Amino acid sequence: MSTEQSYVGRENYASPAQQPWSSHTYRTQIYLLVAAIARLSEEPESQIWKRLYEKLEAFYGIYLPGIPRRKNESLLRVAERHDVIDKVYLVAQAEKLSLQ
Repeated sequence: MSTEQSYVGRENYASPAQQPWSSHTYRTQIYLLVAAIARLSEEPESQIWKRLYEKLEAFYGIYLPGIPRRKNESLLRVAERHDVIDKVYLVAQAEKLSLQ
């Protein structure tokens, strides 16, 4: 059991709301968002992924398809490896909100 501890600039780091998600959780949430976006927009998931990566480039200047990949590595894994998976999540979340 952790105790709440404060540090400069934040409230406390022991509360769940303050802890960042792990990469695995981001991946899971992104997959769920893409499925939800596909249902809302009635488009195939492949189109949703393409649009998300295009918006990632437009908003953040990150062109994931241009980054060398390892064998059988997905673009989402590339985003994770380059520590930009949180940005992919934000773009997916914004896309879903725009459809509601």
